Amino acid sequence: MLDKQRETREKKINIKYNCYKNKIRLKNRILIYLRIYRMTDFNVVKEFKKAFPGSRLGTKKFEKYNQKVVRQGLTEEIAYSNGIIYNQDTNRFVNKSKYFKNNGGVRSRFNNDDFNFQGDTLSRPSIYVENEIRPLIIQAEQTKESVKIPFDLEKMNDNVDFLLKKISPTTSMNYFIQTGDTFYALNNSTIKSLREALKTDFMFDTGYDSELAVLAGMKGAQGGTLNIRSPSTKAVNGGSFFRYTHKLIDPIQKKKINLDKYGVFHEVKAENYEVNCLCNSFLASGLDITQIKHLVRNQEIPMRLLGDVANKLGVYITVRKIEDKSNLKHYGDKTKRRIELGLIDKHYFLIEKIPYTSYSIKNFDKIKDIEKFNTIWTYDEKVARYKKKKGKEITSYQAIKILLENKETHLTEIEHCGELYKTNYHTTIDDVFKDLSFNDNIHNFNFKTGELTEGDLKINKPSKPFDNECLDTYYFDFETSTRRSDKTATIHKPYCVFTQKHRGGFFGEDCGKKLLDDILKQHGTSVDEVKEVDVDDDDLSAPFVRLIAHNSSYDFRFILKYLVRLDTIEKGTGLMNCNARYYNYGKYVDIQIRDSLKMINMGLAKFGGAFGLDIKKEILPYDLYTEENVEKVWIPIEECIEEVKIAGYDVDVYLKNCEEWDCISNGLINILKYSGEYCYLDCIVLQQGYEKFGSLVEEAIGEDISNYISLASMAHNHLVKEGCYDNVLQVSGVPRAFIQKCVVGGRTMCSGNKKSLNFEKYSHKKFSDFDAVSLYPSGMARMRGFLKGKPKIIETFEPEKYDGYFICIKVKSINKKYKFPCVSLLDDKGIRQFKNNLEGEYLYLDRVGLEDFVKYHGAEYEFVNGYYYDDGHNHKIRSVMTHLFNQRLKFKKEGNPIQMVFKELMNSSYGKSYEKPRDSDSKYVPAKEFDTYMDRNFNYVKEATKLANGLYYKVKFYKAIDSHFNNAHVGVEILSMSKRIMFEVMTLAEDLGHTMTYTDTDSIHIDSSKIDELATEFKKKYGRELIGKGMGQFHTDFDLKGSVGDIHATESIFLGKKCYVDKLQGYDKDGNEVNDYHIRMKGVPSDCIIYKAQQEYGGDIIALYKDLYDGKELTFNLLAVRPKFEMCKNMNIITKTKFDRKISF
Repeated sequence: MLDKQRETREKKINIKYNCYKNKIRLKNRILIYLRIYRMTDFNVVKEFKKAFPGSRLGTKKFEKYNQKVVRQGLTEEIAYSNGIIYNQDTNRFVNKSKYFKNNGGVRSRFNNDDFNFQGDTLSRPSIYVENEIRPLIIQAEQTKESVKIPFDLEKMNDNVDFLLKKISPTTSMNYFIQTGDTFYALNNSTIKSLREALKTDFMFDTGYDSELAVLAGMKGAQGGTLNIRSPSTKAVNGGSFFRYTHKLIDPIQKKKINLDKYGVFHEVKAENYEVNCLCNSFLASGLDITQIKHLVRNQEIPMRLLGDVANKLGVYITVRKIEDKSNLKHYGDKTKRRIELGLIDKHYFLIEKIPYTSYSIKNFDKIKDIEKFNTIWTYDEKVARYKKKKGKEITSYQAIKILLENKETHLTEIEHCGELYKTNYHTTIDDVFKDLSFNDNIHNFNFKTGELTEGDLKINKPSKPFDNECLDTYYFDFETSTRRSDKTATIHKPYCVFTQKHRGGFFGEDCGKKLLDDILKQHGTSVDEVKEVDVDDDDLSAPFVRLIAHNSSYDFRFILKYLVRLDTIEKGTGLMNCNARYYNYGKYVDIQIRDSLKMINMGLAKFGGAFGLDIKKEILPYDLYTEENVEKVWIPIEECIEEVKIAGYDVDVYLKNCEEWDCISNGLINILKYSGEYCYLDCIVLQQGYEKFGSLVEEAIGEDISNYISLASMAHNHLVKEGCYDNVLQVSGVPRAFIQKCVVGGRTMCSGNKKSLNFEKYSHKKFSDFDAVSLYPSGMARMRGFLKGKPKIIETFEPEKYDGYFICIKVKSINKKYKFPCVSLLDDKGIRQFKNNLEGEYLYLDRVGLEDFVKYHGAEYEFVNGYYYDDGHNHKIRSVMTHLFNQRLKFKKEGNPIQMVFKELMNSSYGKSYEKPRDSDSKYVPAKEFDTYMDRNFNYVKEATKLANGLYYKVKFYKAIDSHFNNAHVGVEILSMSKRIMFEVMTLAEDLGHTMTYTDTDSIHIDSSKIDELATEFKKKYGRELIGKGMGQFHTDFDLKGSVGDIHATESIFLGKKCYVDKLQGYDKDGNEVNDYHIRMKGVPSDCIIYKAQQEYGGDIIALYKDLYDGKELTFNLLAVRPKFEMCKNMNIITKTKFDRKISF
């Protein structure tokens, strides 16, 4: 009977819930439609006159009409009065003076994100979320029903934080924000990242991989959907903060059960949740947690990674769980110090004796007034008194177990709490470096004994070549249709694919599968012949077939749906490497996909000049290849010629190609055969260029490029093999994180960090672009070498005793200031600013950086902490870099293409030294396994996107453990020495009173007439020639086509970092003046700027920049000159139809 009543009650709840849910959905849908209509510029006066001809404005009738259309959401304008505003939440028209001051500014109490003023309307995001979204969340939590709740981002004032605050941190449900086909998991880590992204202003035009991209997706879709899922399977074992507060406190008597040490608190305070529970457990045991903070990347720590944690800390960890009564879990070396942990209700804590009995915890309210109540262990009914006894104390494990067993009376579940949201469940970086201790063992794994030695230092070793056999190499290329005949952009669809070994290619939308089938036919292995090996197993020695494409991230997407067991290395939208398997006909073949663009950073069209290849000039009118024309295949000659003309190609050459390739018949052209010929030629060019580059590399340095996925990794390995890293140790953990703070790239800024008009201020002067020759190679050739040995913690700072150091200082004073300062700091938006006003600020500097700070600025400082090296330098980098530079000069003079190898090696060799750790990785999960995977791994998932083929989800997940090693100390010193080369020149120029207007890393805009004087004074001061083509020297570097002499800028406008224009002047061989522009604007291609200038400024680019200088906002069409492809997260590719960027200064 009771079951039947309960079932009836639940049905009523569900019916009521679904009605409410559908009502909200309908309301949101109507609001979106109304907003779209409103965007068509609804004019109140005009529409009133149309509806009521002859009626006058200023009447009650007009006032009521105006109020009606505002309530309907057709407009935000109140035309009948300047002193009225509409409050959407109360549905009332109120006096504006309540919210606005007389000068028009918003009153301070209303000047925050919770008051959204749009035109003459006001809305409160918090009320919208509280009234329309939170009830649905509560219902979902109560019924444990999976639901989807649409939300309106505009009604949240574009601030999704109003929604995030309504998600209980103790929920058993899984929450996702969905925009399109992408799901963003709202676990502790992603909520932290989103809240960080919301802290500062930003443009909603963001990177492929960032949290800002999620916000941009919601902005573009005017919202999204909050998906709440009830997990269908048990999550991966892990630990987070305790989901309850306890009630065992008497505020009057000021007595309580104190379990703070174990992460169980009686109230929610932000400071209680600043570190995750695992870190807190180690802290409670007396361990310093500096190392572990850098090792642990996520709020939730899975048990499977505790071995890494134990080895890193040099301890032995045991974990006891309620569900596993029979066995302890053991991690680490048993001979080390033992740390006993409990894991109850997903919460890690230290197990140790506590000063409470089980009776005192179970009966706190009864006995709290008794002195030493914590020692009471029983109640003797015979004598009617409580008994106390030492030795009856229990452990923290038993105590927390008792609390959960008495949850109704002893615990309160943590709900939505402002205090909890003050912290992102993680400490700030400033708190991390209070203790610099680390494990100074050399990290090493002995393959013979299987013994692992944990440490924060590692020997630099050259990478090993691939052992598994490459059966064959195919250079491949797809041709695709990108639009329809009505010029509507569509998803890119392949219609043919060629390789250098497939002269006839493969055609049709499934051409990729046809190629794989042919490769399988040539190199496939019967499934029955071999034992299956998981992609995660250690045996990765199976033979494979290599596929190489130029920009493989494009071509890869057209064969992705046919591949299984994908294992990729990706960077943004770029594909570095992919290992996969293809099955069909009872066979399989292992595939490796590489991107030649990561090794040879130039377009295929430049291969001819670079490698001396005979390349046929491309004449391929891409707009001819619409979906409809690809279906037709044969297209009238006249139509083809028209598209050739529009594309600006030579019609005669096009027709000659058609005849040569037998593409013409009966007045029609076979456009597929024609494009297929070019596709095949591209494959041949790619093969010849790649193999030529490979032979040049082999000749120059004896390396096989097939052993590397990028030029940077090969260049770094070359330095290792040359001995530059002998006795130089990689760093990890705290030393790496600390030294990484000293990484400062090239200085980019306007003089005094102010925009300027040179042609007005310096109308009598001409300026040169004064460039350093090979700046970073010069820095490496000039530095003392790479620091050897182990970093050591500085106790007393004695800089003259060290070979090198990396320190934190507090600036006390700066006694000399420059328009181009030599020190910098990250501002609130994370942008590096070189500035003079740094008194009281904390800076991270290396030896060169500090010496320059003191030398040029007369700085006084207070030492805080840091590391030093005193084992000398490995000097080999100086001779190696000098050799590479000289070889490049020699072969360039001879016109030998091998010079390119030496150039690329020089310029690519330093970046790997300070490479940052990757905080996330990707996995392709089959669609049928997706729900189970997400339920098990929810706390580690960043986002998941359903691929267009419907077969896979691409899941990005957080790496819970950071075990990244690099040579940050090497990279920092290279960057600092490179900046010193620039500082020497620029500080001298300022001291001499020479005018400089802008600098960007290795270049200076400087008064041309002062360069000779600067060179003379430089020689006097430093004893070196300033001007020349050698390392460490400078030369003028403006490029002006047709000019044979000196080139100067006669007019310039500098707006900010990487945003400026120079009007150049030079003279041709006949003495005629030649002019052109040198244009830079970050985020806007030069040809788009030129196009806008031609359309709106009569070609006057200076006038365009002048408008920007005056504060005018300009919109640039980034598709004006060339199409832009968007690599979608679902692995589709589309041609953008609209891509405007607004710029203002």
